[in-house]
Formats: sequence, C-alpha cells, structure tokens
Amino acid sequence: MKTHIDTSDPRYIILNAGTKKGVNYVEEIDMWRAAWQRRMDQCDSFGTKSFGAIYVYASHEPEAEKDDEENKKEGEEPAVRQRNEELENAFTASLAKFRREERERTNRLMTGYVGVYRADMGEARLARAKKGYDKVGRYNYGLRGNFFDNVESAKMWLDAITDLGPLPLDAAGADGDTNTSTAIFYGSSTGSTELLAEHVQSAWSAAHGETPPIVNVGDMSELSNLLDNDRLLIGIPTWNIGKMQDDWEIVYPQLDSVDLTGKQIAIFGVGDQYGYPENFQDAMGILGRKFQERGAKLVGYTSTEGYEHDYSDALEDGRFMGLAIDDVNQPDLTAGRIKQWVNQVQQEWS
Repeated sequence: MKTHIDTSDPRYIILNAGTKKGVNYVEEIDMWRAAWQRRMDQCDSFGTKSFGAIYVYASHEPEAEKDDEENKKEGEEPAVRQRNEELENAFTASLAKFRREERERTNRLMTGYVGVYRADMGEARLARAKKGYDKVGRYNYGLRGNFFDNVESAKMWLDAITDLGPLPLDAAGADGDTNTSTAIFYGSSTGSTELLAEHVQSAWSAAHGETPPIVNVGDMSELSNLLDNDRLLIGIPTWNIGKMQDDWEIVYPQLDSVDLTGKQIAIFGVGDQYGYPENFQDAMGILGRKFQERGAKLVGYTSTEGYEHDYSDALEDGRFMGLAIDDVNQPDLTAGRIKQWVNQVQQEWS
C-alpha cells in the first residue's frame, strides 16, 4: 500500500502510511506536514478553524517480522536495527523546523493530533502510546494528543474536544527573569527533556527551597541569558546516532563567543541505552567538553553502574559527565536518580 493523504472531510486531515519496506519516511513526513500547511493556509484565508490531524501507521509486515526473528536466531542484527544516520538527522530537522515555524498556527487552528495503529496493540502498549502522543502533541504542536487502534475512535475523540479551545502556549522563561543564582536550561524535540527539566526543578525546590527558572534554549533570543546565572543545570537529549538535540546544535557554535569562566554547570543527559548502545549520552559529552573549553567548571559526575551500553562520549575518567537519564528503559529509576543527583550537585557547588 502506498502512502496517501485524505483531506476529503474538512474536520480532519488523515495520513495513511504506506508499508515501510522501501519507504523514505522523511519524504513521507514532509509530504504530511506540507498538507497540514495547505489546510492551515485555507483556514486562515476563510477564517475557519478546528480540524484534527490523524496519522495512521502501517501494520507490521509478517514477512519482515519473520525475517527479523530468523536473523536473531542466527545472531545477526534484525533489519529494524539498521539505522540510516542521514535519514534520521533529516527527520529531526524536519520535526524541529515545523515546530518552530508552525506551532502557533497549529495551536490556533487545530483541535488535536492523533496516532492510529491498525492492529491489536494490547492495553499496556496502547496506554504508553496515548501518553507519548499527548506529550508530543502538546510540545511540538500545542495540541492535545491521543492514540487509538482505529480511525473512527480517533475521529470521535477529535470531534469531542473541538469546543475545548486551544491549549495555552507556555513561552515562559524565553526572555524572562533568569537572573537568579541557579537556572535550568534545556533543549527538547518531543517534550521528554522538557518534562524531565520540570522534574529536576521540583526535586531542586523540594531539597533546597529554591525554585530555579526553566528556559527552553530554543526560545532564547540572546545567548547571554546563560551568563545571567552563576550556576546552571543543563538538560540535553542525545538524538539519532550520537547527535545533539537540534536547539542545542544551533546554540553550540555560538558558545565560542561567550566566556563561561566562573560558571558552575551540572548536566542531565537523556538517552536510550538499548536503542543506541554505541552512542549513549554522547550529546552530554559534546556539550560538556564545550562548556569546559569555555571556562566552566562541571559538577555532578555520576557512576556508570546500573547502565548497559557499549560506548559513550559522555565518559570522563570512567564516569558520566553528569546525570544519565534513560526514561525509556528505566523509568522507575528516574525519580530516585534525579533526587540523589540534585543533592550531590548542591553539595559540590563551591
């Protein structure tokens, strides 16, 4: 089945994904978002609003799954693990570009963002998908998100939330008062690191009675915001194959123009140790070494005990250069790790 987009009903725009074999999913997503933009242009022109986006995933191909199982038995890597760095980087760039350019319009003109997988997912997997889609929808598009196992349920949900109105877009901290002793700066492409930054903020407040402001580096108009604080808590996820998150990637070359001498920085990195075992937390290392190069003192180093990975560019003298969070595979450890880490960092501040 080939990918096709259904715009016949003005209440929805539906992408029916083609079978994944041989499909360039970056081209598919770009086509999908181009259709969004055309529909939003029409809404702006005619003064209408309130349509929802539904992404219908292709069902798994039985033969591909069978091949993967055979490869596992023979000790070979299944096809799903063969990554294409160029495509993955292009996908991240496409997602970030759409978020930066269209988030205000998607929030204003659309009702929600829904995923559909046409198969029996099981209750546990469906619950995780619903939570994940709401997080992605809110962060990237300013929309309520959800996930269903059939298109009709997705449509019914979108119809039901039509009158709820847009979500408030939180741009707090972009250029706000960050002139405090401690502040949190993070970059996030799906909302996961944003959520973890909030957890760090809560843990810090509970432990030390100070509530550091949170700043999304993608919203900063001036890099000098980093210089307003003597102590910085920095959040960065590792994307794709050992890459920095896109907002930090934009900020990174600008760091060569700032002097961080006297600044004390603690980094919490976000990664997937099983999905990317050879690049786990690389972005933490890339950014951490740049901070050191610019004169900052890094604190909050942590042990590698309890993690399983093949390589990490975030290691220095056998320790992570900050807190390594894997909320994908070890979510039950996240809260405890954050609590322990913020206490450690507070003790290490000089």
